[in-house]
Amino acid sequence: MTRALPRFHSAWYSAILCGLMLPAAATAQTPGDFIFSPTVMLDSTAAPFTVNGVGAPSVVYDDIHSLYFMVFEARLAETDPACPVGIWGLGLAWSPDAVNWNAFEEPILTPEPGTFYSCVAAHPTATFDSASGDIFVYFKGEQTDDVECEGGPTWGCERFTGIGGARVTVSGPASVDTRVSLEPVLPISVNMGFPKFAAVGDTQYLQYTIEGTIRMASATDRMTFSAAPGPVLEPGGTEWTMDEVFNPSMVCTDSTPILHSYVGGRDNDGGLLALAGWGRAESTSPNPTIPGRSGLAWNLPDTTYFTWTDADSWRHWEVNRLVGGPVEDTVHPVVHSCDGKRRRHG
Repeated sequence: MTRALPRFHSAWYSAILCGLMLPAAATAQTPGDFIFSPTVMLDSTAAPFTVNGVGAPSVVYDDIHSLYFMVFEARLAETDPACPVGIWGLGLAWSPDAVNWNAFEEPILTPEPGTFYSCVAAHPTATFDSASGDIFVYFKGEQTDDVECEGGPTWGCERFTGIGGARVTVSGPASVDTRVSLEPVLPISVNMGFPKFAAVGDTQYLQYTIEGTIRMASATDRMTFSAAPGPVLEPGGTEWTMDEVFNPSMVCTDSTPILHSYVGGRDNDGGLLALAGWGRAESTSPNPTIPGRSGLAWNLPDTTYFTWTDADSWRHWEVNRLVGGPVEDTVHPVVHSCDGKRRRHG
């Protein structure tokens, strides 16, 4: 039974940076100011398989059990010469308050031979389905670099295979069942990353990054996505996006018919990072929150929340809207940094 939850009039936001979990709080009704604190929430001691650190967290709220769940990536201790970037899997943590986290002892998804993720399951993005009580997870997949092309798998023989899908059922403190799609839900044979999920009505969207541009795909069954032709956001529109835009994170709000996407941008002057920033794009006409519109037009203002010049910072984040929970009708941007830990904002 789902218990009644209090309603607050203020909105709440949090954000995640490459490797740490940093919820940042704000009281504005729309995504605005973020206050970051150095509190570490998860690090390499979280579980036996996280010895190399944790990264790319994605947080959802389970309104059936009144718990938060965080899906994150971890480079596993195992190695394989055919996996040039290492072997990566996905872990899961839970929390009653989104501050104090407990990681499950074992990964919820590890690479398997012969699959499209035989080397890498990383860059997760998650959404909770109240109807089934399951967590749907989408992730970047990579396979070994020695796959035969002739007579090979249906998704091809390239190292990069696309975005995979998984359905995760948590039935107890040590009981997690993960069912993975047999093929990528969106096949992509070039290097891509940062898939992020959002749903508007009966349509599900994924935004992701390819070669410094942001692309978009949609589905109506959660598992069969079709990519729109060409990028929806490209570099060069602002001073801080001269060479690339990356890691989109979509948020849908009910207060306005606008879908927001938090994106990063970089100006790489001669191969060196001259300026990078984090800003918010807004969907324009056609608008995905209006039936029959495709959501393929976006506007990215010149203004940013942050700028930086450290090439190793701010590569992953996710912005989540919380419907229900201790603070209802709120948006949580989660930002993580790259030292293999997760920290809390505000």
